[in-house]
Amino acid sequence: MRVVFFGTPEFAVPSLRALLARHQVAAVVTRPDRPAGRGMALRRSPVAEAADEAGVEVLQPRGARDPGLVGAIQASGADAIVVAAYGRILPPEVLEATPGGGLNVHASLLPRWRGASPIAAAILAGDAATGVSIMRMEEGLDTGPVLLQRRLRVAPDDTTRTLTPRLAELGAEAIAEGLDQLEAGTARFQPQPDEGVTYAPVIGKADGDLTWELPAGEIDRRVRAYDPWPGVRLPIGGHTVRVLEGDALPSWSSDASVRPGDVLAVDARGLEVMAADAPFLVRSVQPPGKRAMAAAEYARGRRDLLAGGAP
Repeated sequence: MRVVFFGTPEFAVPSLRALLARHQVAAVVTRPDRPAGRGMALRRSPVAEAADEAGVEVLQPRGARDPGLVGAIQASGADAIVVAAYGRILPPEVLEATPGGGLNVHASLLPRWRGASPIAAAILAGDAATGVSIMRMEEGLDTGPVLLQRRLRVAPDDTTRTLTPRLAELGAEAIAEGLDQLEAGTARFQPQPDEGVTYAPVIGKADGDLTWELPAGEIDRRVRAYDPWPGVRLPIGGHTVRVLEGDALPSWSSDASVRPGDVLAVDARGLEVMAADAPFLVRSVQPPGKRAMAAAEYARGRRDLLAGGAP
């Protein structure tokens, strides 16, 4: 099939490459170049770079309602639109610009985790499995009928950083197969059930600002879900640091004098800090303005922690 591909981040690159290998990509639509780095030089999106390497035309409209976008899609002669993490909601006139409409690579097992951050949401909820859904796009938020799904186990130590590339590869396989079915006339779309609908809201920087009054298991899930962004920030001995890695420890009964945030132990593994219900072992941190380091190394520079200090 001949398609126009919409995508922006690294997650979308495997899908684009799968379509380049098995179908015809008439054009790629991605977000405009953005300033990045210390010099704030303009940087192309990962999808734009992959399209450049393949010699495919790249369109970078300011928004999904750019007046020239529909005309460009129609002029491409594409049979369908494929979307993978483009970053903007497509209006009806764009979705209707090709005979086959729009197909979306969504990183969840719909109808669970519709919305902007399905990978992080699955980790936050402690889901044992997640996956990808290939769905037909419509005006509702991830409400369209599903063509196919692929399932993936969520490991206990998975983070958004580790889970995203696996889901990206799974999505690439699924979208290529979905287009094969469309081309062969064997595609069968199933409406999403009304039961089991959940939503994954947009995550903001402030979501990573935590306190030790949370249960240890909740802190563990947030550390993993918010890696790499927005990261988790917690106070340790009165200094707020970014907690990069850690583990919830077994339930622990203590005397009433131990409070959430108290540093219980410092050893080669890291720092044991009391959460609401159990200790949390902080394994690595990044202090403000400094490099990432093992929590044990960080503690060596904090004599108050080595002495068993508390906030």
